[in-house]
Amino acid sequence: MLVLIVSAVTFALLSAAGGDSFTSLRDNSQVSSETIENLRRIYGLDRPLAVRYASWLGDAVRGHLGESYYFRTSVTGLVVDRFAYTLTLSLVALAVSLTIAVGLSVLSVRFRRRWLTRVIEAIVLLTSSTPRLVLALFGLALMVRFNALSAFWMAVTVLAVPLISVLLAQFHYDLERFMA
Repeated sequence: MLVLIVSAVTFALLSAAGGDSFTSLRDNSQVSSETIENLRRIYGLDRPLAVRYASWLGDAVRGHLGESYYFRTSVTGLVVDRFAYTLTLSLVALAVSLTIAVGLSVLSVRFRRRWLTRVIEAIVLLTSSTPRLVLALFGLALMVRFNALSAFWMAVTVLAVPLISVLLAQFHYDLERFMA
């Protein structure tokens, strides 16, 4: 339901902003206003907002997200092509998170009530209270200085840090109960 509401509001706001994909052609003297109106009709931009949204929603549910003007190919194809990268990034972030969280949890329980436990608790507090946007901006600032491989690891870090804090807190709690 939330996706439906967000998509409807976004669709309405973009429509209220005025203009469409062919508005910029009006400044081109080589393109007649009749050609622009024909293009708007072909792409359905002359129909009422509710009809356009219903048509778009029906196509989106069937997996047809339209054609990319920039890449001149199917948007669905572009999304599918990039899904493998997103999945890889997410799985690496999860593996890094689990490894760090389990390791720090074991250390925290092993060295109970010592300085190391306090440092780990401070890390949990810091990482759980830092918004991902701040981490992303920090990662971008560092990425400028390094190569593309560092971009991958910065993205993994931005995804992994909040997950580490959640997993670390849970593993620590579970290990404390298990050891008691």
